[in-house]
Amino acid sequence: MAAAERQGRSFPAPQLVGTTGAVSASVMCDSTLREMGGAEVRLMAAVLCVAVSLAAFSGCQVLRLLGMDDVFPEELDAVDRIIIRDGGTGEAVQLVQPQEVAGFITLLRQVRLENSPDQGSRAGYAFYADFYTAGRHAARLTMWERRVALADEYYDLDSSLDLERVADYFRR
Repeated sequence: MAAAERQGRSFPAPQLVGTTGAVSASVMCDSTLREMGGAEVRLMAAVLCVAVSLAAFSGCQVLRLLGMDDVFPEELDAVDRIIIRDGGTGEAVQLVQPQEVAGFITLLRQVRLENSPDQGSRAGYAFYADFYTAGRHAARLTMWERRVALADEYYDLDSSLDLERVADYFRR
């Protein structure tokens, strides 16, 4: 703080020489606002808010929810055998009957997926399922309540996967 300011003396505002466009625009807006009425100021504020919002969101992607058919590497309807393993007990169950296979696939098709922003590796799982088509391994789906992993890609679910229904396959 200058000595003159500490003594309570005031000085005229400094002249801006070689100002940038932002400072010039600020000074111009300030003087324009003083001349405008209240309704005009509100309108200008609304337009400014819309412009800032559009600028902020123009780089955002619209999230598209995917179905299991969108991310599964094979045709799901061609799957003829599924082996499900329980992550808590290590127990495995094999589904080979067409109605059992179709029922499990229907369960998976009920949830919608979204690429997870967190692609870091995870430890443990609730269940995983190995899918087979014509005798060859087609894919492995690792399941948690609100997330699945398929082909080293993690997906967040729009609703919880009904893990109790998956556990029902072990009670038969």
